[in-house]
Amino acid sequence: MAMPHANLLASPRSFAHPAVVSAGRWREGLTVRTPHQPDSANRPIGRGFVTKTVLPDTVRKAQRERPQRVASEGVAMSEKYVKDQEAIARLTPHQYSVTQESATEPAFRNEFWDHHEAGLYVDIVSGEPLFTSTKKFDSACGWPSFTAPVNAENVVEHKDRTFGMTRIEVRSSNGDSHLGHVFDDGPKDEGGLRYCINSAALRFISYNELDTSGYGDYKHLFDNAIPKEEESQ
Repeated sequence: MAMPHANLLASPRSFAHPAVVSAGRWREGLTVRTPHQPDSANRPIGRGFVTKTVLPDTVRKAQRERPQRVASEGVAMSEKYVKDQEAIARLTPHQYSVTQESATEPAFRNEFWDHHEAGLYVDIVSGEPLFTSTKKFDSACGWPSFTAPVNAENVVEHKDRTFGMTRIEVRSSNGDSHLGHVFDDGPKDEGGLRYCINSAALRFISYNELDTSGYGDYKHLFDNAIPKEEESQ
């Protein structure tokens, strides 16, 4: 009898990191490999392949009412970083599928999973700061992984029960972009969380470009992490 997922065996990485359950949270990798996804069972996994998630109406239509946070320039955070049609129009089909349709990109075949440059990761739609390279670590899952966001208020969490499992979805506060999921199997000495994020939801701004890109106020987050010679460039 043919194996239902025989095509996955061709990749040496497919089962290098078996799925684990930790306190009710599942590894992000299951969004591509799990047999609970009937629509992906007969499709090849390759570059650009994404797995779409249909969110409940209560999540998709939720109105997130929260106090306005004020950026250092005196501009309300919700006014400075917004989701608009121009930003949506600039997205590639892949970025749109991930951020607007809650798709998941393939492990080890995305832009930032093995990216080590110092800098800031912002929402591809709104530009709101999300994560820094100082909180990025190698989780061996094939997606960019972080121990904590720049500001906890820049991300919101929703319970995701798609594909027969319960996970915690992470979305950007102002851009309302689907970012990925958060799990409790991260480094214990840094809080124990692992924010498993889709590269397609992120835009990277290198440390040396923070000032010219309008994110100079976040340079202090890299104190003691940037060599003096690089900082002076």
